[in-house]
Parts: sequence; structure tokens; C-alpha cells
Amino acid sequence: MPGEENGYDPNNRRPSQFELRKHSSIASTTSAISSISSTTKSRRCETFYITQPNQTSNEKPLKAKLCRLRKSRFYDGYGLVLKHQQHLHIIGEVEEASPSYRAGLRENDVILFVGKTNVERMTHDDIKVMIRAMALTINYVELTVLSKIDIPRYKTLQEKGLIDWSVMGLER
Repeated sequence: MPGEENGYDPNNRRPSQFELRKHSSIASTTSAISSISSTTKSRRCETFYITQPNQTSNEKPLKAKLCRLRKSRFYDGYGLVLKHQQHLHIIGEVEEASPSYRAGLRENDVILFVGKTNVERMTHDDIKVMIRAMALTINYVELTVLSKIDIPRYKTLQEKGLIDWSVMGLER
């Protein structure tokens, strides 16, 4: 097919494996990114305690992650599958080495905020539109997530008024 001689398959928007091996600059860029990831990781994914530690119980404070996804010129899209289950906006799959993976998103993370907007009661389609709009206007996407395992505890603490989003500059 035309274009295949340089490793590009026009029917597949991602570079072929041949192209990734052929261009050593991609490999060197990847290794350069991984070598600086320890310093930039804090910018891509930050962890916040959204509850105060309770001195009377052994319960750990609840942690939320603020993940900043940036598009990569070496990767088509963000490398995640967004699902809607049980009224939750869940990260279904995250491809390794994708912008989502590098930003700290993992399978079964639940999206609670897109930017500074709480999305718990929004439709799935509205969230997808918000993510696309954010990516186009400011060139990155900020997602605040909790692990799906922590959601029942989050809801209980939320009902009691014990969740403090202000530590992240957010409001419910």
C-alpha cells in the first residue's frame, strides 16, 4: 500500500511498530521523558487528602488525585476508555505509556471533577464534551478522581459533610 514503505499505515491512525523501531528519535525522546518523569510527575498527578485524619479511629484519610493529561505528538488521543456504570464516570482501560497513564490515571478511577466542575450528576455525554472542549481550549485536561474502591466511603463521608474539596481549590 502507498505509505507503508515508511512504516505508516493510512488506515490506522497510529504509527506502526515498524515506524516506532525505525525512528530512534522516538526512543530517545521516550527515555528522556521517563528520565525526567520523577520531576514532572508531581505536575502531572498530585494526591490530596480530602478528609482530615481521625485521631479516634484507625481509618486512613481519603485521597483524591488531580491528573493533568496533555496530548503527545507521539500518541493519538489520551489512551483511555471512559465508561458510565452505576451512575459513575469510570476510567475503564488505560494504555501503558499513554498520556493518561503518565498523568496517573488507572483503571477503575472515578471522575468527580473535570477542571473545577463537579461532574458527579452530569450525563456521560456532557462529560465527554467538557473533556474535548478543555483539550481544545487550554491544550490539557484536568481530572480529579477517586479509586472506585473508595466511592462507598466517599459517599458516606460526603453525607456527613466531612469531605473538604477546598484543599484542592475545588467546591462541591
